[in-house]
Amino acid sequence: MIGIDLDGLRHLYIPFGDSGYVVQYRVDADAVVVARIFHARENR
Repeated sequence: MIGIDLDGLRHLYIPFGDSGYVVQYRVDADAVVVARIFHARENR
């Protein structure tokens, strides 16, 4: 499986330019659910 498992969601880093984006998602039995997409430098 791709990504790092944290807090029940998987985190996938997508490099873009000097930084990148992070996708938070989970894999269910029959679907992939994207919870959030944010810039890696964003304050959360």
